[in-house]
Amino acid sequence: LPSVQILVNWGIEVGLSAMEAEGRQVEQVYLRVMNNSSDLAAVQAGQGGRAGQDINFARINFPHLIQRQVVGFQAVKGFSKWIVMHHGRDESLVGPLMDAIGEQLQTKKIDGQRPKIMQIGASNPADFAAQMLEQLKGLPARPDIILVILPRQQGDGVYAKVKEEFCTGRMACPTQCIKAGTLQKKGAQAAAKLFDQMICKQGGFLWGINAKQDKKTMVMGVDMNTAGGRTIAAFSASFNYAYTKYFSATTWIKSREEVSQPLTEFIKRAIGFFRDNFELAKGPAPEKTYPDRIVVYRDGVGESQKQLIRDFEIAAFTQALKEVEEIWAGKVEIVYIVVNKMIHQRFAVKATKEMLPRAPRGGGRGGRGPPPLQEGDLTNAQPLTVFDQVRLLSILLSFLPFGLSALRPPLVFLRVCTSPSLSDISAP
Repeated sequence: LPSVQILVNWGIEVGLSAMEAEGRQVEQVYLRVMNNSSDLAAVQAGQGGRAGQDINFARINFPHLIQRQVVGFQAVKGFSKWIVMHHGRDESLVGPLMDAIGEQLQTKKIDGQRPKIMQIGASNPADFAAQMLEQLKGLPARPDIILVILPRQQGDGVYAKVKEEFCTGRMACPTQCIKAGTLQKKGAQAAAKLFDQMICKQGGFLWGINAKQDKKTMVMGVDMNTAGGRTIAAFSASFNYAYTKYFSATTWIKSREEVSQPLTEFIKRAIGFFRDNFELAKGPAPEKTYPDRIVVYRDGVGESQKQLIRDFEIAAFTQALKEVEEIWAGKVEIVYIVVNKMIHQRFAVKATKEMLPRAPRGGGRGGRGPPPLQEGDLTNAQPLTVFDQVRLLSILLSFLPFGLSALRPPLVFLRVCTSPSLSDISAP
């Protein structure tokens, strides 16, 4: 072939035979989304098998699945002790905002209390935050959430300072911010979205995955991003039945290769938090136990780093589990998955009779075009096809091409390891 000859001229050797791998077609997994309080009640009563709404994987749009109710609150319901902060020039926006939030409380059937309203006179970001802290000192207890109407002048600076003070400063407290200009322009529409965000920050959830769990499962995500010569690592781990609550942490690292130590520290904290705070559909679990299963999705990995994950990162991960509790670490089921968006591998399968296209009624139209697919011809792998035991770069991998539609490129999940015990994971 001319293209092959060109590569040969450049000293690049190309194999003419493809690597063979065994694959299997798995059944489509049907997930349902709980989207109102009656769905949660059905799950609590052990009758939630069909509660909720099916997900159309060809067109996933979770906001459209949210109905007029909140699925549920775990522990204490929100909007019982909350505060609204605003600049003196934006006082006219407070009344309409309270009316709109009151309508949302009634619509979603939440017994909320009227907030304490505080006025700030400063526009400078540092002074704005300082006055907030000064007024909050007079409260008998920390509020559940603070709603801040950002002033028209220096709004971005005020936002940054508020988040700095109330996320990492002297008074850690959930905050929700909205620009005064946005509130004035969009009114009730902005208030509805604002209200939903405040629900989530107070421990509620607007929708939840209704997927059967026969074992307590923790889903963990690891990602990294490099910008301006600095790399930040982010970790999250679920700790409730509906996968709507996550324990999270971020940290700066020198390079992408040095994620093992912060990963080790995070997994210890996340597992301890899971044990003490895991919530079933009907509330906190009666027994404090470690997860039976851990599913890790590892993102932010380049081609050259996959072997490092196998050699160092998984070893650090498994050692962290042993340090938590060695007996439990020998029993917990683990799958460690690298999410690969830059797909270099190409898979083709031999067409079976079931994969052949149906002949159009009336015999179809003649003319030019590719010949019809025949049984035994090579064609693209269908979604949810799993290729097991493929060895590339000395790593034993599994590939799951998960194409949602012809318009979207598939994701490939590289299963670095799956193990019912640590001894299997750490084996070469």
